[in-house]
Amino acid sequence: MTVASVAPTNQSSVVVSLFSGVLDSSHAAGAISGRLSYHSSVFTIMATIPQLPAETLEEIIDHLHDDRLSLLACSFASSKLIAACRYHLFSEVALKSPEDMDSLLQLLDVEWGTVAVFISRLIIKNGNANRSRCSTPSPSPLSTKTYTIRDPTSLVAKLSGVFTIRFVNLSFAGIPAHFWSLLNTMKSIRAVEASQMMFNAHFFGFVCRLPMLETLSILQCPWDQAPNSPSIEADGVSKLLLPRRDADLPTVYFPILDAGMAYDVQDFTDMSMVFKWMLTQCPVPLVRTLRVALDCGPCMLDSIKRYLEIAGDMIQELHIVLPTSFVALRNMDTTIDFSSCINLRAVHIEGLNITHQTSTLGVGNVDVFFQTLFLQLFSPPHPLLRKITISLDLDFKHNAYSFFGIPDYVALQAFSWCSLPRVLEETLQSLPGGPERMHVGIKICGKIAAKDRDIERMCIEENLKGGLWRGFSERDSLDVEFLRHALALDLDN
Repeated sequence: MTVASVAPTNQSSVVVSLFSGVLDSSHAAGAISGRLSYHSSVFTIMATIPQLPAETLEEIIDHLHDDRLSLLACSFASSKLIAACRYHLFSEVALKSPEDMDSLLQLLDVEWGTVAVFISRLIIKNGNANRSRCSTPSPSPLSTKTYTIRDPTSLVAKLSGVFTIRFVNLSFAGIPAHFWSLLNTMKSIRAVEASQMMFNAHFFGFVCRLPMLETLSILQCPWDQAPNSPSIEADGVSKLLLPRRDADLPTVYFPILDAGMAYDVQDFTDMSMVFKWMLTQCPVPLVRTLRVALDCGPCMLDSIKRYLEIAGDMIQELHIVLPTSFVALRNMDTTIDFSSCINLRAVHIEGLNITHQTSTLGVGNVDVFFQTLFLQLFSPPHPLLRKITISLDLDFKHNAYSFFGIPDYVALQAFSWCSLPRVLEETLQSLPGGPERMHVGIKICGKIAAKDRDIERMCIEENLKGGLWRGFSERDSLDVEFLRHALALDLDN
């Protein structure tokens, strides 16, 4: 039979290796037990200990969930441990290349195989860390042909326990056609996750063919207009034809939809296609966490506005990405009306890049912008919103102060914070419940010298809470957190 090896990882995932061989089970057991010689005591113990309840054995195996070598040793120690060990070894399978996909197919496509029933999650990613995101993994030069599935019907039945598929850092074309064919016949899928995947109309066709699909997450996925994408002719213009799900199927739910990508370079990036696809569905998919960039361009803004008008009341968490330039913020011709998001639990504002020079720019259109935004977010009916988080990319340095030896945290007292504290407090004062209804979190991402870092952070926090943010601090409704890197949404969090 063809055997795929298991590589140790921190997650409960299995990476199918790029080699195969003809080994029987006894040889496999000998090879693995030889590699794991320091685990040989497991075999002796299993032969001498009294009979233990199945629940006790399962608890022991569960304790080894992240110890790949011990799980392999235990799986050969006793037939009673095989099921529990295989659950941890194979519940999540990660495939990093077309060769990995073929190796997995060879492992599962046998009459007597039982590994497939333990797989509940497939991760398909580009395993080459040196490649750029959304790239297409190339087959190995040693790979001359793809694997032909012996019994597709039986294999699909064995994989009926796969409920989640995640695509990470690859293009649609990076997945071989025969593997896509298998994915299209797996009707048990309930969750699809895509992160940094270059996708097109065929991806939505795959999504629409999943009858049990419940959740779809999309983060930072650029659009690729494939040459053979379905289209229709209207008035001499070719128009992309987006597939639709059957109206009788369950409503698709987005735990996360990230439309807050950087659009300064968007030669092939157009997340508005996601919203256009959503707006063609009946019923319209629902979004729980939405991240939007306000400088994403008129096409994207129009799509987001239309979606918020239809389903904005279903969004529970909102991430708003502002332009890093205050000049761009002041000069924005149009923005999004968030008044329809009446069931928000939390709002996160990010993207502000504040220095000693820009912190005084909170006048004119900038003030008006924040006043309008806060009124939209906090005005009734918004009874559930109790927390707002503001992430600031902060530059503490001031050359004039540094020249005279004034510490950065002392110079921070001169910050006006672009009038954010004043505008936020005044807006809340005019609403039912006043400022007491809101908890404010400040997340600061900035360069702090490694020397005496903890002391400097403490001094910065004290200056911040004793300055313009004092009102929120005195009400014990202000949190300050220091970040090493800018915030980013993640499929796991």
